[in-house]
Amino acid sequence: MVAAKSPKIIIAAIKWRAQNYHNSEILTGILAQQLLEAGLISEGCEVYFQIFKSSRQGIVYAPSLSQALIRIGAFQACADIIEATQLQFPDIALSMLNEYGIALIALNRSREAQSAFREYLRLRPDVRTVQYNLSHALLKDGQYEEGWKLAEFAPAEFKQEDAKNPWKGDFPIKGKTLLIYGEQGLGDMLQFLRYIPYLKGLGANIILSIPENLRRISQSSFHTIKIIGEDFSNIDYDFSCSLLSLPLALAPQIGYEIPSFTPYLTPSQNDINKFSLLLKEKTKIRVGLVWSGENRPRHGLNYRNRSASLNMFSKIINIENIDFISLQLGNPQKELLEWHGKEIFDPMNNVADMEDTAALIFNLDLIISVDTSVAHLAGALGKPVWMITRSDCCWRWLEDREDTAWYPTMRIFRSQPGSLQHAIELVAVSLPDFVNTWQQNSLSKGMSHELRH
Repeated sequence: MVAAKSPKIIIAAIKWRAQNYHNSEILTGILAQQLLEAGLISEGCEVYFQIFKSSRQGIVYAPSLSQALIRIGAFQACADIIEATQLQFPDIALSMLNEYGIALIALNRSREAQSAFREYLRLRPDVRTVQYNLSHALLKDGQYEEGWKLAEFAPAEFKQEDAKNPWKGDFPIKGKTLLIYGEQGLGDMLQFLRYIPYLKGLGANIILSIPENLRRISQSSFHTIKIIGEDFSNIDYDFSCSLLSLPLALAPQIGYEIPSFTPYLTPSQNDINKFSLLLKEKTKIRVGLVWSGENRPRHGLNYRNRSASLNMFSKIINIENIDFISLQLGNPQKELLEWHGKEIFDPMNNVADMEDTAALIFNLDLIISVDTSVAHLAGALGKPVWMITRSDCCWRWLEDREDTAWYPTMRIFRSQPGSLQHAIELVAVSLPDFVNTWQQNSLSKGMSHELRH
């Protein structure tokens, strides 16, 4: 058995196997698993495929192969393997229903994914992970009532373990103190802050615990509640509720559908003015750009799928009569140092948090962004935002739609599997018409202003 994790040792062992054990499926399976553990997912999948195709007994490795294919984002291949297994070995296929459902969600086949997850849960009803996966299939299909309920089965790493006395909207809290706390990513929290105004009717004292990056924009937007940082260990409160649980908790008051009003976030006028002074005199339409999301190791595949490079945006940037402003932060911001094309103004060294980003966006006419927190922020501000997203996009954007109830001012550009290039080209084709319309509207406003004088 190969126990080493070094890729070099593993590759040497594979060569040794090829020379001495041509027909050893057991050893080949071990080697495939070692490749996966070493992070060589594509290589591990290839070895599994060799076993799978070489003999009827190779079918026992189908579950491991399907899991590996999910890890590298080969969703169609995963679905094909499981469907082939269902025809010949239905008992083995039953163990792969969770992977099948995950693959089907990514392939925008959410109704079929629901069936796969429900069949799994019929056999093993208490598996929380599968209940949570079913919630994503339901939400991506717009079935919010059951979807929000099952979303409460989120994995422990997504939950705030320190919060006490959870409130799910199932009893009155008038006169009590309710702690609302953030979970998951900045985009998730920005999206669900829309529910904060609806808490007013509960008659409770509200405390919002939020990351420091969101604290000032929350203070500028919600004047009647107490806003604190993420540490609420010394705060007195009676009950608590996650931001992401508010759709379920508030359903008795507002129903399960998405409250679509925007803007629900507003930066301070002082900050808006500060960034207005940073930008040069306005003679053209101003378009903000974000070409890459944050690289979080645990979500490496999603990062690669949702991120582009500045060079990939060149067709957009080369369009005339536009002043482009970078809203990009993190390591991808350094790509501007190597950029030799049309000028892109970069004010982001003056940005300390989402309040500053919001104030900057407030001075722009259109935001073009990959699926990241800035897209959520622009939508929450009620600004026009064109979001470039991957083909297997998140549940919140549903399937095959260019619009979204979450953000009425957002237009979604969906890509093809494997690259955002297709969606970027669609943006480049659509942008000149947007610019022309803006110019005509600006001219009309100017003429109207002259007539009033």
